[in-house]
Amino acid sequence: MKVLKAAVTDTATTFNSTTPKHNFNLWTKHTWQDGMFNRWSAGAGLRAISEIYDLTNGIRVSQGGYMLVDAQIAYQFDPKMTISLTATNLFDKKYYEKIGAASFGRQSFYGEPQAFLLSLSRKF
Repeated sequence: MKVLKAAVTDTATTFNSTTPKHNFNLWTKHTWQDGMFNRWSAGAGLRAISEIYDLTNGIRVSQGGYMLVDAQIAYQFDPKMTISLTATNLFDKKYYEKIGAASFGRQSFYGEPQAFLLSLSRKF
């Protein structure tokens, strides 16, 4: 990102500190085609977020960087039907997804806790 115009006091400062400067997402999935695990697949994902903070009226509220781990297993009954179990935030990491301005009563919101989703999909 390139700032084209800013006040002199804003030069060389963070544009929006409540948005992470770095955000890394990685997901991989492997499907076995033959052998003992024929039609099974397993996947894993990482989400890494850098520090966010809010500085209002000299009060700083911050959330340090964190990493979340997701995982999935699935079984394909036939070419059109699959069942899968997906876990998000596998290790139940406690974190703030959003931090609010101190002048608004420090409205900070926890991120999604550990969750599991069982789904059955059918292609038509």
